[in-house]
Amino acid sequence: MARKIYQGTPLAEQGEKKARLAEILSVTPRTVQDWLSRIDKDNKEKRESEIVKLYFACYTQEETAQAVGMSHQGVSKVLQQIPSFEFVAELGDHAEIDDEKERMAVIAEENRDNATHATDFVAPIYNVWKQQEKTAGSSHFGNSEVRWLGNLLYLYIEPFGVVVDPFAGGGSTIDICKKRKFLHPGPLNGRGGEFLHISVDHLHLLQVECMARRFHHQSIREAEFSVQNS
Repeated sequence: MARKIYQGTPLAEQGEKKARLAEILSVTPRTVQDWLSRIDKDNKEKRESEIVKLYFACYTQEETAQAVGMSHQGVSKVLQQIPSFEFVAELGDHAEIDDEKERMAVIAEENRDNATHATDFVAPIYNVWKQQEKTAGSSHFGNSEVRWLGNLLYLYIEPFGVVVDPFAGGGSTIDICKKRKFLHPGPLNGRGGEFLHISVDHLHLLQVECMARRFHHQSIREAEFSVQNS
């Protein structure tokens, strides 16, 4: 019963709800915490996965905090794990691994391999590319050749770099961005949906936040100075 009542409780109200449940059921707060620990763990991963998704979709920390109902500091803490690749991009990744530390190590290695093109990729030797058949994928008339897009992003974009694209075709560019860990302002689901109308000022703020996150010793003001002089 406690799990059913607690399920779906907003983050800001969870502490109060646990205390109320302990009072109603005449048990200790620790008992309630034990009952609800799995829900808390799943909710935490769900929030953090959403934060990561919004980060890669080029939402600022302020916008992300508002979207997930967390403080700016809480969002920042989650995003500090991104440079070390210790983040869950998709819920349930490697859920078969019971040990959380081991699971996160596997996920981090997978994220790193994808971001550095260590898997499912052959680096281009020449700058002229051709192939007999188009890569299987979307049948949309605007679908770009996946291998050529992969080559271009490999050659010109660093991991966690921003790829600005109309995203008006079959979704092949955004698929590569998600796999290779590039930031991609556009529809969150990759094909259609609501677009993020990104401005020059928005990109500037995003670049400042990325700089501060990449170099943890930098404050936002120091990062702002670095961006202006880059």
